[in-house]
Amino acid sequence: MYNLYLKTKKEKQTLKLLKENDRFTPLEVKKYIEPYIIILNRNQDGLVERLDELVELHDDTLSKIKGMSSMNMEGKYAALSKMYKKATDVNNPNK
Repeated sequence: MYNLYLKTKKEKQTLKLLKENDRFTPLEVKKYIEPYIIILNRNQDGLVERLDELVELHDDTLSKIKGMSSMNMEGKYAALSKMYKKATDVNNPNK
């Protein structure tokens, strides 16, 4: 989920940058780019909401990580993603 959040964020930034640099015609911006950016915003908001829920749910486990109290939310998302990957890796003997 964190990877999807990063992908959505990067795609939105790319589109905004291309839009600012006049890489699209005004018709393309109105018909395709602006609606797609709205969809990306909606999707990103949904991902952030779900990631916030997961961070809150696993707050006790995440609090054991050094420096977690000073981390921003994106850092907590990354730590949670790393923790999930480690826990679900079949080949990891340190589960």
